Amino acid sequence: MTIAELHRVYLDSSGITIDSRKDVTDCIFFALSGPNFNGNLFALNALEKGAKYAVVSEELKIDDHRVILVDDTLKTLQKLARYHRDTFNYPVIGITGSNGKTTTKELIASVLSQELKVAYTEGNLNNHIGVPLTLLKHMEKLDVLIVEMGANRNGEIAFLCEIANPDLGLVTNIGKAHLEGFGSVENIFSSKTALYRYVNEKEGTCFLNVQDPRLKFLESEYKNVVLYGNERVKEIENKPFLDFVLKGKKIRTNLIGDFNLINVLAACAIGKHFGLTDDSIHKGVELYEPVNNRSQLVKLNDYVIVMDAYNANPSSMSASIKNFASSDYSKQKIVVLGDMLELGDFSFEAHCDVIHLIEECSFDQVFLVGPEFQKIKDKAPKDFIFRDNWSDVDVSSFERDSMILLKGSRKIGLENLLTKLN
Repeated sequence: MTIAELHRVYLDSSGITIDSRKDVTDCIFFALSGPNFNGNLFALNALEKGAKYAVVSEELKIDDHRVILVDDTLKTLQKLARYHRDTFNYPVIGITGSNGKTTTKELIASVLSQELKVAYTEGNLNNHIGVPLTLLKHMEKLDVLIVEMGANRNGEIAFLCEIANPDLGLVTNIGKAHLEGFGSVENIFSSKTALYRYVNEKEGTCFLNVQDPRLKFLESEYKNVVLYGNERVKEIENKPFLDFVLKGKKIRTNLIGDFNLINVLAACAIGKHFGLTDDSIHKGVELYEPVNNRSQLVKLNDYVIVMDAYNANPSSMSASIKNFASSDYSKQKIVVLGDMLELGDFSFEAHCDVIHLIEECSFDQVFLVGPEFQKIKDKAPKDFIFRDNWSDVDVSSFERDSMILLKGSRKIGLENLLTKLN
């Protein structure tokens, strides 16, 4: 079966699924496989539950026209996604960067949806599987699709561009994320900006964050450039939410941290590019509420919790700590920080830098969680408390009315501390 033929089958289905445990009625089930799982083992179950077809890479002991045998199910999924993408008659925005990808993506979606029909990457479906699934999720006519692209290795953004074929590109920033895979910040820069090079090649539009020292010098390299981050923003406040004045209008967000201002300005720039009114842009920004443990403010019992525990790298960790230290709160401030993962040989130095920064900020209590922090225990002041796991953190010492920062890589699971505070 050719990709064109498979695409016709797809258009006659209810969509794509890779999980036979979900509702698969009239879906095409793709039996993806990896080092620790074999989706081919669940193909028959998917058909029995109502899947229209099953795309497999191993011959099954069944003679059924609904079974489509291919050499590689993942590559077939990716090729199908690109074929489907090429049928779109509306623009695709590609977003990548070291920090703020998801928040920026959702802010842009909130802004554009005030006047346009918009869809965007759900959750963290931003890799070599998630991007194809995002493209194939949408058969309906849209005005714009926003595709988030994540990477932890060189060349991955360029590969995702070949699938998503973006018309517009935005790199939020270049920071010290996934250094274990990239090897250096220079490699991160080269890999992330592959999005710009791809978009520029097709004469699309590149949105440049002029506040990032590595990105602001790229203006002369691309044909169609929109700069953001140089707007005259006044009266920036964090009490505790980010508020500011832009073009004479007070904008009140539901975001914690002035480091989110650049993400808001990115959304404003995209909205302006698509011709939205200032009122619509401001409304979209103010209506956006973060979820999934990103820049959220959680009030639980008598505690005020800054929940930013979805991910962490040296850049985002530093920004969160500095913002928390500067926040206007008169009661006790407690920081609970988890390891920053995937830093490789840079991990020891990066975690030492966090300790030095905390010392400068003078918090009331400091908890450092995870094996990477444990390795530098002797570098820290004696009153810093180190724990192997989140479950070992004793919250009984947290005074009522305390403000608590939870920041760490997702695998550390600091969000589970909410169960102890409840």
